[in-house]
Amino acid sequence: MRFELKVALRFLREGRGQTLFILLGIAIGVAVQVFLGTLIGGLQDDLIQATVGRSSHITIQGEDAGQGSPLPGVVLRPGVLEGKDTSLDNWEALVEVLDRNPDLTVVSPVIAGSGALRSGTLVMPVVLRGIDPGRANGLYGLETSLVSGSYLLDGSGILLGTGVAEELQLSVGDSVRLELPGNRSG
Repeated sequence: MRFELKVALRFLREGRGQTLFILLGIAIGVAVQVFLGTLIGGLQDDLIQATVGRSSHITIQGEDAGQGSPLPGVVLRPGVLEGKDTSLDNWEALVEVLDRNPDLTVVSPVIAGSGALRSGTLVMPVVLRGIDPGRANGLYGLETSLVSGSYLLDGSGILLGTGVAEELQLSVGDSVRLELPGNRSG
């Protein structure tokens, strides 16, 4: 082993310029690897947060529930409205039962549908969600994501995503027309 060490040390001393370039190349390679690993990890975390982080992990719908219920004291029955309604007749009782489950972080009832927003001549299809702001804030992070206005709304207010607001050229206080399926509007 001493012979190999002597040869290596002699090579490093005699070829100082070459040794410096080799060490510099290794340092740059390691720095690039660390940078790319950190960048990919950050992008992965952002992608997961954007796609899953602010979405419910468990969704209960009337259509999925059938006639029975695995929860004591709660009867789940699907509703029927234009053949597509999957409402729960007794969602308040279901929320009470779910609130008592220590394994659940947030329980937030939501009513969802689709429609279109019209602002002047601009129209954009949207997904509508009726929420309880206090409960939904824990799931969607409304308070921390708010750009302007308030997430606690009165009966005539709506929350819009920044993309929808920009597309329709809207700001806080502007009026829009909501168009629902079946030629209903509000």
